[in-house]
Amino acid sequence: MEEATDRWNENTLEVEDIMPIVTRLAKQERIDLTITDSEDVITKFHEEGLEHVTKLIHRVYRWSQEIHPHRMGSFLTAVVENNLDEAVGKADSVNVCALPIYVKYFYNYAPMRWRTQKSHR
Repeated sequence: MEEATDRWNENTLEVEDIMPIVTRLAKQERIDLTITDSEDVITKFHEEGLEHVTKLIHRVYRWSQEIHPHRMGSFLTAVVENNLDEAVGKADSVNVCALPIYVKYFYNYAPMRWRTQKSHR
């Protein structure tokens, strides 16, 4: 899976590169990413939760490479700032369960300086 890190460094990382890693991490951690509404009614299935997490990881990548330099939402900002309290407080029902996936993905597959935008390195 070093290929994902290489693609990040080469500025060619795609959502399709991230999805198999997120899927494997969810299985390893036995994380269910079923999306529910405010009354805990299931509204979307596990695969859509995986897709949601994958797209957010890709959004962080795009932010770090300044491909999409716009501000991220409060949850992703807290993740990038390594602020666990804020991340948990801002996470939706899927992301609160997926926090271990974010941690493992960014630790194992992102370059060391992923928390800084490209122009500030």
